[in-house]
Amino acid sequence: MNKNSEEIIVKCRLCTKVHEYKCPDNQLIALAAEWKYRFNNKNLLSVKPLIGKSYEIFLKDPLKINLATPFWVLYMDPFSQINGIETEADIESLRFCLCKKTKIVEKQDFYIRLQIVVINFNDLDMPTTFTEPSIHYNCLFDEITDNHIEYFNLYNLININIQGDLGLTAILKKTQHENKIVAVHEWDFHTNLWYRYEKNVQIGIKNESK
Repeated sequence: MNKNSEEIIVKCRLCTKVHEYKCPDNQLIALAAEWKYRFNNKNLLSVKPLIGKSYEIFLKDPLKINLATPFWVLYMDPFSQINGIETEADIESLRFCLCKKTKIVEKQDFYIRLQIVVINFNDLDMPTTFTEPSIHYNCLFDEITDNHIEYFNLYNLININIQGDLGLTAILKKTQHENKIVAVHEWDFHTNLWYRYEKNVQIGIKNESK
């Protein structure tokens, strides 16, 4: 192993497959994680992480990652962490954080707890120059009906999945003439990633009889 590598593997409980996390410099690809206070890890973090501050994160998805280099992690408020995104306030709580590992607090086969420091962040209302990554389940956008969309004041939220096995969540920011995708969540049995970029779209909505 390269001396500059600190590769860690979180195993799947059902098979040997894991997702290898890699993040090119021109893309923002973030891991999903639970955020906890640095000195009280019983409680989920209820405020957005700040640059220069230390926190603990809990990673439990099948994963191979090199902890010797910084990596992106998504923060969401505790209610959203437990119940999913349900309101515009939940959307506005999201923060993409660039993290640096400072300590492995606990390592087990199926999860890892890390102490990290935040070195940068990007919010949905901030401009971004990150390019659109390759998203495996983009084809699901072709299956969107009005039943998949929740409409809010500044954002729209699209949730679509295939029998609970895989799916996409897309956050669309409203502009004067069209919607702009600002974040996508892609998940399946071995992948749980958030992507940050901006892309103007006009998604056709299929009517679905009630």
